Amino acid sequence: MSDPPIAKWLRSEHEQVNVLADRLRACTAVIPRTSLAPWIAEIRGHFEHFRAHMIRHIALEEDKGYLSEVMVRRPTLAGRVERLAHEHRELIKLIDGLHRALSDLGDGDRLLAYDCSRRIDDLLGFVDHHESEENDLVEFVFTMDLGTSE
Repeated sequence: MSDPPIAKWLRSEHEQVNVLADRLRACTAVIPRTSLAPWIAEIRGHFEHFRAHMIRHIALEEDKGYLSEVMVRRPTLAGRVERLAHEHRELIKLIDGLHRALSDLGDGDRLLAYDCSRRIDDLLGFVDHHESEENDLVEFVFTMDLGTSE
């Protein structure tokens, strides 16, 4: 049995998020002891790419993605779908807050750089967990044959 198109699309999107997240993780792994400016420029660039992709990714999931189709196929999963949709809004708030913090970060802001690094790592953990939940839901809804009564 092959994967339905929506599962393939979601998997592809999640793989792209993972690539972008890995770039950010590499940046947050080592914060230089001197001259933060190059590190700040690098992390801002990677974060902006991640941010743009996540905003588009979330919008597509909600507009043409799996959420509405899950509701059509399994209305009893409405609570789970609503929780994931709510998490989308929370993720966007976290992403926007980090965007502002990174924009304000200066070359001498060592503690703020560590704070941004920690917050990015936390965000990426939240995204990983969220995407795992989405994958589980899509796999269940689009590949599970519950049969029919005749």
